[in-house]
Amino acid sequence: MSQPVASIRPRPTASLGVGVRALGAAFTLGLTACATTVGATPPPMPPAEVYDQPPEFSGRWAGKVADVQGTLDISSIGNGVYRGVYRGAQVEVQYILKLEQTMRDGGDATPGTGELPDAREAKPTNRITFTWQDGRGGRGLGWLMINRGSSALTGAFGEGAGHIVGTWTFLRETDASG
Repeated sequence: MSQPVASIRPRPTASLGVGVRALGAAFTLGLTACATTVGATPPPMPPAEVYDQPPEFSGRWAGKVADVQGTLDISSIGNGVYRGVYRGAQVEVQYILKLEQTMRDGGDATPGTGELPDAREAKPTNRITFTWQDGRGGRGLGWLMINRGSSALTGAFGEGAGHIVGTWTFLRETDASG
């Protein structure tokens, strides 16, 4: 069954004026070009890396999804699984996400020691994949990569068999007191 992509169109509030309506129309136009059925493969993504320190995805992030400014709140629900909520600012759009951290089997051996990697030990990577829904019938898949300092996220999401609908770029919000 094909889901109409227009179902995830942001609805501008009446008080925001023509600029937001134009943004909503441009966003809808871009999404309409990608209308397909929801598939099982996320959009193309870069390979995951294991960092020296496990990345920290949980927290509040400020940034954009498909050029729509908003916030992303991510909380851990255990064992590399997270819950996320993206809320657009000034445009009524919200995505609920189930995120799963990509794990890589086997630890790294210490060079020059003759150690073998431990194939039983799964290492957390810098990538999470997710499913999303908007509460209006829109659903899809995506991925996010975190930088080494756990301060920035980038990624993409799609609706359908790997089609990219838009990109995600976020910076971690920090507490002003510390």
